[in-house]
Amino acid sequence: YKYILVLSDYASRFVHTFPMKNQTAQTIARILVNKVITKYGAPETVLTDQGTNFLSKMVSEICKLFKIRQIRTTAYHPQTDGLVERFNRTLCDMLACYVVDEPEEWDKFLPFVTFAYNTSKQATLKDNPFYLFYGREPVLPNDIKINRHFETHENEGEMYNYQWRKAQELAKEHLAEAQSKQKRYYDAGTRSIKYNIGDLVLLKAPISPGKFINRWNGPFRI
Repeated sequence: YKYILVLSDYASRFVHTFPMKNQTAQTIARILVNKVITKYGAPETVLTDQGTNFLSKMVSEICKLFKIRQIRTTAYHPQTDGLVERFNRTLCDMLACYVVDEPEEWDKFLPFVTFAYNTSKQATLKDNPFYLFYGREPVLPNDIKINRHFETHENEGEMYNYQWRKAQELAKEHLAEAQSKQKRYYDAGTRSIKYNIGDLVLLKAPISPGKFINRWNGPFRI
């Protein structure tokens, strides 16, 4: 395997990771249908980057078939999909701890690393993604080791459903609060620039700048 497809639920922060031998539109479409839509149902909206595999006619047809609203990140601005971008960095760091001796076998550790992430409490949401996504706490190895029992009592189902819904509402509030703070922090370091029709502008290139590499493309006329 050479690639990883990352899908994240924005409400719960729950992530799905799929190793891929290639990143063609056919491979991605197959995963979307066989691993996601047929298991969890079709999402209302899908946010993707500007990769040609996501912009392909095949993926667009799947979205059209299942009535999925497809939106894309702004060109040359991957921060639009900041949630997945941050997770990608975290995933690479976590995998690096496991594949020191077997760097080519990273796909074997991918499910375990993903599970560890999904069952870890998120500071932004004040809960773990697994619970927010499934409505129950995960059974961890320690629970089995200490022979923890999960007994069911009368009306317990209603209680769990209430707690889950309440946790989702709180997570939504915490997420909105965190996003508001991030916006204020970002706005504090930016300055408003007004452009007029006919102005010439430069477009920042999506590359790692080297010593002699031009960081900008253009100029382009608005």
